[in-house]
Amino acid sequence: MFLPKGFWNLNSVKMIPDIQYTVANDLQKVIEEACHELGAFYVTHDGFDSGFVDQLFVELRAFFNLSQGAKMASKADFDNYYMGFRPIGSEKSILGGDYEQCEQYKLGFVKRPNGTSYSNIWERLSNDVFQNKTTLTFWENVRKLSDSLQGYFASILGFNADYFDQFMDNPLHNLGLNYYPSNPEPKDRLFPHVDFSMFSIIIQESPGLVIKPRSGDWIEAPVMKGKLLVIIGEYLKRWSNGYLWAPPHRVKGSSSKQRYAVVYKQRPSFNTVISIPGKPDVHVGNLYEKKLQSIVGNFPQATEHKTANLG
Repeated sequence: MFLPKGFWNLNSVKMIPDIQYTVANDLQKVIEEACHELGAFYVTHDGFDSGFVDQLFVELRAFFNLSQGAKMASKADFDNYYMGFRPIGSEKSILGGDYEQCEQYKLGFVKRPNGTSYSNIWERLSNDVFQNKTTLTFWENVRKLSDSLQGYFASILGFNADYFDQFMDNPLHNLGLNYYPSNPEPKDRLFPHVDFSMFSIIIQESPGLVIKPRSGDWIEAPVMKGKLLVIIGEYLKRWSNGYLWAPPHRVKGSSSKQRYAVVYKQRPSFNTVISIPGKPDVHVGNLYEKKLQSIVGNFPQATEHKTANLG
């Protein structure tokens, strides 16, 4: 298995302790404790050493330094399921009101009209700025890591480790390359939100990200060189009936620095239905399309899909 090398539990504003482990049972317990209260933890792995991460951000800067016309050639729109370049002004806060102060380049799996999916990774990384294939390698490695972590989450919920595999025939995993221009204003650069994913994996080059634990105030999610931040998303929160916490998170303003971040989101097939006893069934694809409609505006009203109950 593509296993993590170490974990850091976000349980203190001032210090994030390094939790060592030796056996899988200890690792599962660490993940469970972190995700019940905080919904987040750091992980490191040999596939994401600091030198590799530095090169990843070289590619990000090269892409976002392209002319606006060159970036707009890959503009996200309805026809490509809003996968591609999203300039500032194309995405509103999910709470309504202001636009997010962030340029994004989305790539990964794209939904077809019948609910199946296909990958647009090679197409989206065909630009010369990605010729060293660092972003492609990151995509491949982070998918392996995510599939491994997915097994731990299944075990935490009392299922077999391969339980979630049945929902991954046509996954909608995606990778977001994010650029935040310098902005000295105090308003948030990315507004509070919960990710519509099973979980997200984030690498950030500069600080600004804060998360909201189940109880207590917002806490910093500091930059930790060569380490990835795992954040629980809405789908795992629902699958666990709220036992795993999906923390609201945001990117603070008041910074004269540019900020770059990479966000991977692990998502099941469009037609997955989350079924919890005593709760209404949740169609994953419908839920996500309603979110898209709220943030990009001109997305057609999500339709109700008749699908088998997958549990």
